Amino acid sequence: ASPFVLDFLGHAEPVSGVVRGDRLELAHGWLPLPAPATDAAPQTLWLRGCECALENDGGDGPGLRLEVRRIRRSGARVQVDLARPDGSIWRVEPERVAAGVVEGAQARLVPGRLHGFADSARG
Repeated sequence: ASPFVLDFLGHAEPVSGVVRGDRLELAHGWLPLPAPATDAAPQTLWLRGCECALENDGGDGPGLRLEVRRIRRSGARVQVDLARPDGSIWRVEPERVAAGVVEGAQARLVPGRLHGFADSARG
C-alpha cells in the first residue's frame, strides 16, 4: 500500500512529528508508533478520521489535541469540524464521540489505526 492508495480509499490525513521511543511527538499531542523506530528522525504517519474516536481532553493519553469548532449530527452519523494548531479546519466523521465533547472545547482525536510507509511522500 501507499499514501495514495490509502487516500483513494477514504481521505487520509498526514501527521508529522519526531520519533521519541515508541511514540510520534507532535506540538499538539502524541501518537503511538505502528512499528518500532530506531532513531529520533522526523516521520509522517497517516490517519483517517473515520478510524478515530473523539475523546474529552483529559490526561496525557495518546491523540491529537484539537479545538472542536462544530458538531453536526444526522441519525447515527456525526461530522465534526476540528481546528488544527495552524487554524485550518479538519472535518472528520469519527467512529465515536465521547459524551461531554462540545463545541468550543478541546478534545483528543485518538486514532484506532495509524498507517506508516517507508517513503511517506504522497504518490
